[in-house]
Amino acid sequence: MAEKLIFVRHGSLPSVYSNSFVGVHDIDLSDEGRADAAAIGRWLSRQTYGKVFSGTLSRVRHTREIASESDPRLQEFSADERLNELDFGDWSLLKFDILKQQYGTAFEQWNMGMADFTFPNGENIGRFIQRTRAVMADLIRCDTETAVVFSHGGVLMSLIADVVGLPRKDVFRIWLERGGIALIRRGKNDSLRLTSMFRPADFE
Repeated sequence: MAEKLIFVRHGSLPSVYSNSFVGVHDIDLSDEGRADAAAIGRWLSRQTYGKVFSGTLSRVRHTREIASESDPRLQEFSADERLNELDFGDWSLLKFDILKQQYGTAFEQWNMGMADFTFPNGENIGRFIQRTRAVMADLIRCDTETAVVFSHGGVLMSLIADVVGLPRKDVFRIWLERGGIALIRRGKNDSLRLTSMFRPADFE
């Protein structure tokens, strides 16, 4: 069973996508995001780990590929679509102020704990909760002491909320920046705990 999980959020995106949900749209990294990925690779090259798991969208895939230039171990990985971002449907790529105008209270009141909420032409939050908790269970059971997980903010912050005991509705109270890393360790009685969050690019 894994004793340590290294969560890696993909690097930064072009600023045009600020203040909007990107979701499953296959947006690539910005120049800053590629620098984030390179810094992640340099940090990982100094770590000991056994297995690598990755979402399949371009921004995650390219983060791992750029990081692998400094750490070739990242070239061997298991792709898992359950690590892909939440599908925001018709809300994707719209600025938050536009969403407030078009969807009013539905936009202002939704949260990641509303299992019965489905984004218009998008994903049901309850199913998102099921798939992210299922992949976490598999990560914990994997036969390596330390695993590296490349994914998205919505996925990783949801899993971190579970680890620290926050309700899913409060997911975004713990914010993992793009290009950031979160370290999860197994403690006493097999309990998990968040030990740190940081951006390698901020320390170079």
